[in-house]
Amino acid sequence: NSLRETIPRGKAKCPPLVRVDNWNGRIGNHYHQVIQSVVAALLCGINEVHYPPHVSGKGKYQQQEGLLDMPRTLVLPGEDVSDEYTIPTMCPARFTHNWYHMPCKAIPAWYYRQVAVTYLQPHLGDEVSECIKAPRTAFEEDNLLTIHMRGDDIGAYQQYAWAQPPCSMYEKIIKDEGYRNVLLIKRGNAPCGKWLETWGPKNGVNVQKSEKSVQQDFCTMARARNLVLSFSSFAVSAAFLNPEVQKIYRRKDAAWESLLRALMNCAVWKGVKMFEYEFRLTHTKDLQDGKAFDFLQEFPLKEVKGPFICEYGSPVNP
Repeated sequence: NSLRETIPRGKAKCPPLVRVDNWNGRIGNHYHQVIQSVVAALLCGINEVHYPPHVSGKGKYQQQEGLLDMPRTLVLPGEDVSDEYTIPTMCPARFTHNWYHMPCKAIPAWYYRQVAVTYLQPHLGDEVSECIKAPRTAFEEDNLLTIHMRGDDIGAYQQYAWAQPPCSMYEKIIKDEGYRNVLLIKRGNAPCGKWLETWGPKNGVNVQKSEKSVQQDFCTMARARNLVLSFSSFAVSAAFLNPEVQKIYRRKDAAWESLLRALMNCAVWKGVKMFEYEFRLTHTKDLQDGKAFDFLQEFPLKEVKGPFICEYGSPVNP
């Protein structure tokens, strides 16, 4: 409510409801769609959000089974006061679309976190919800670094490959922070996967690999206290639904907002610090050359810049 009262607004009146007209992409995007649509409703004083039907069945590209169970109509608490407000300038003019490609912008991550915990978490699928609440294991408690690597589709989508963390970022994090246990979550041909599995044992680091179901992989990230994000809405969503997370690591110079439309930014929530790392990249030329995997595997450790630290009270884009 405090954010609703302080943001700039345009002249068009807020509509009476928010509608997500289709699920876009995979489950990480779906979580983003739920959060972004609720954010728009809250900023306009709307208390009703409509969603597409649940996607049933495991193994599907858009599977939600065990991951998400949103009602067709989500009724937010409190009186509808949408007739008292005009649409915020950071939000789109239309309130019926998929809410992934055209979200409200410049919203602090701590606000997204509040929305995720309050309105999305109660509608997680049973499998993920129960898994997140399970007792922690000794391995999880032993100063563990959890790394998510996106590998199943980046070979076909070069712009997403270029945005992934280079292998040297993982090396710098492990050395600087003194991690001795690493859990690698990946699917497909992640360019730094084999590198980490080889580099770790040679440097006294215990590397374990998890390549399980979508539900189990998401749960593992949503329990991690120290989490390295890939350039993926799947990993970002897990961070927002994680009750234990304390440290988040990510590549700074990636198109988080313009391409991925990710919720994460520097204005994180209380109890969390985010460490960002920067890499030299002549973007246009390198994209034309199509050598993303070479860049990720060969970027030298000594040229990694950072970490730049984000914490509660930091601006959205410092």
